[in-house]
Amino acid sequence: MLSVLNSQNAEQRLNYLEEKLHLIQTNLPSQENIRFVLDPVAEYLAGLHLVDIYGEDESKWRDFLIDADFQNSPEAIKGFMLAVRDCYLAKIPGAKDTDFLPKEIAARYNVSITVPPQPPQAVSPG
Repeated sequence: MLSVLNSQNAEQRLNYLEEKLHLIQTNLPSQENIRFVLDPVAEYLAGLHLVDIYGEDESKWRDFLIDADFQNSPEAIKGFMLAVRDCYLAKIPGAKDTDFLPKEIAARYNVSITVPPQPPQAVSPG
């Protein structure tokens, strides 16, 4: 598979697709072939749909989170919830990890939020 990608960072791309997005799986033991995993694709498509419907409406997202909290197994929907978070951050203009929805999902699923460091502000003597 690496030869098909014919790129210097082909292995990095495959690792990203497999480890971060969980869109592919390497067939063992040869590790020469991959297969696509459909659950993450469906989760991301559903996440995109929700972002299209709810946008930046915090009250709709609160209702969504209440419904999600009543699921029998929070771990069973973790992939979907993280996909919703990723879709929100990707599609909402100016969205940040610290916005209501991404922050709530991160808290529920123990996802660390990395806030980029801010440059020091100049303070003028008063």
